[in-house]
Amino acid sequence: MTHGLNTGVKAQNVYVTALYSSIPHEKGMEALAFFFREWSEFSAEFQTFILLVSLFLLTHNFFEFEGTFYLQRYGTAMGAKFAPYYANLFMGWWELSLIFGDSNPHKKDISFYCQFIDDLILIWDGSEADLEFVEGINQNKMGLKFTFETQLNEINFLDVTLSGTLEGKVKTNLYRKPISGNSLLHARSCHPKHVLYAIAKGQFIRAKRNCSDIKDCHIQMGDVSRRLVQRGYPQKIVKKAHREVVGSHRSDLLRDKSKTKEMHKGVTFVTDYSSQYEEVCKIVKHHFSMLIADDRLIDCVQEGIRCSYWRNRTLGNLLSPTVLKKPTSQASDWLTSKGSFKCGSSRCGACDYLIVSDHFNSTVTGKTYEVNFCLNCTSVYVIYCITCTKCGKQYVGLTRRDIRTRVREHLSTIRVGKATTPLCVSFCTNTQ
Repeated sequence: MTHGLNTGVKAQNVYVTALYSSIPHEKGMEALAFFFREWSEFSAEFQTFILLVSLFLLTHNFFEFEGTFYLQRYGTAMGAKFAPYYANLFMGWWELSLIFGDSNPHKKDISFYCQFIDDLILIWDGSEADLEFVEGINQNKMGLKFTFETQLNEINFLDVTLSGTLEGKVKTNLYRKPISGNSLLHARSCHPKHVLYAIAKGQFIRAKRNCSDIKDCHIQMGDVSRRLVQRGYPQKIVKKAHREVVGSHRSDLLRDKSKTKEMHKGVTFVTDYSSQYEEVCKIVKHHFSMLIADDRLIDCVQEGIRCSYWRNRTLGNLLSPTVLKKPTSQASDWLTSKGSFKCGSSRCGACDYLIVSDHFNSTVTGKTYEVNFCLNCTSVYVIYCITCTKCGKQYVGLTRRDIRTRVREHLSTIRVGKATTPLCVSFCTNTQ
């Protein structure tokens, strides 16, 4: 590829099958010990400590499924923070041994080699018969299995397509797998507004970075616009992000702009993100100055406060949890209590008729039903039950307004009709 289209140079994309779960513990530990021994400046005691901790992580990964615990006896856990570093070090050790080591008779034929975790690419400058050495590396004692693809003029690596030109150069283009769906974050998802613009801009930047040809760039950016619109992104956001990226130079987008951010010395308020996040932050910041009056806290709070959030639970977490949790008995407090309660306001006309209870009874069926939410007179979107204390007849209603307003209307109707029948109110559930 680097020598033109017709020189016989071949490119190979090699993929490690199930890398994380295929690394034997003893070989992985041997790789870690090798890098500590050759390149580390840590003390022998600290090296021993890290190796022991690593071995503990590898041999104590377990999960539960339907009441049975399983221990992973081979490889490392996918998704663990430890796993990518461990896999990279293991692959580096493997490369030094079988790719760049003296045991590889075809080392001279590899003009270029690059690896990203379990994806490898190499440019082969030898004969086509010797190219079968990749099949030979499958015969190893490290538990690794490889699949590979060989092309003469074009090869896909990660999200880039590399192809040769008649001028002997390499052209790049954005690559998406044919089976890839449109999995961009939907615009109606519960995320901050700036996230939508950041995603749109990031997709356009990715297209411009990966495309070395201007025509390919226009085609790919048009495809990005189409996929963003399919996911509900407003045209205003899409056009703004497109305009900003088109007006920038590709060389600037390829430059590493990472900077070390200065650590915040004040207090950080962290909470789950929700649609009320901005309002919650305003309230916290507005009243934060009250803490400065406390001599015991002034050293902590005088640097100010910043607000941050982490992702809230999603439908994926609820429908497909990693751990099936069993209900546990917890101490009841005002955060976990369920049932109907009085609001306690002196101006509330419903408190006198409200039954404080975590259940209600049906006078028709005789069954008892639990109240699964914590509700009071100020709750909205409520299904409620009114019971006559004389005849036992019940009325079930639903209101979008707060319950005390609806109860006052019922009381007004009774008084206008000159009825003197006493009543009591129970909450059934919250419909919001």
